[in-house]
Amino acid sequence: MNKKSKKQFETWLSILFIVFLQFVYLNTVFAQSFPSRPIKLVVPYPPGGVTDMIGRLVGQAMGDILEQPVIVDNRPGAGSALGADLVVKSPPDGYTILLGASSTHVLNPLLYKLSYDPVKDFTPLGLIASTPLVLVVGSQLQSNNISDVLGWLKTHPSQANFMAMPVQVTSPASCSNQCPMSAWFMSPIKVLRLHWPI
Repeated sequence: MNKKSKKQFETWLSILFIVFLQFVYLNTVFAQSFPSRPIKLVVPYPPGGVTDMIGRLVGQAMGDILEQPVIVDNRPGAGSALGADLVVKSPPDGYTILLGASSTHVLNPLLYKLSYDPVKDFTPLGLIASTPLVLVVGSQLQSNNISDVLGWLKTHPSQANFMAMPVQVTSPASCSNQCPMSAWFMSPIKVLRLHWPI
């Protein structure tokens, strides 16, 4: 992580904590001192991925500030819907928090019938991280810009393939936001698309 990315991450993390602490403060006006027990941070992906690492960093920092443990609870499955569903069904007391992502709140609601509403059933606390999408081509194409790539794609549509690497692998055919973004980018060109997940 370069210095600029680290600084952006720290800024977003600080904003998240401010929003979270305001939420906690409002609850303490009406209830006992919060938190009086450990907080569960549900990460709807398997351990070891990017979202899990972010969850562990956030959990550690929150625990230090709140002086209570924040336990990262990895709940992968159903493209992250299982973890989101667990949080929705938990008591709305602030002790179970979801580290949501584009899959839990954008892709899954567009693709599947879910047991939760991504807008009505959650209260957003803040953005803590973002991941870039990068377009790369093989060096044999000798392209210097996107216009060159688009020109080649239009003249060689049957030779074009794309690979979208999932951020989190939850099933052999899983795909993150790269799949729909790749399809959107290439849709006007009428390219034969082969998805090669890793």
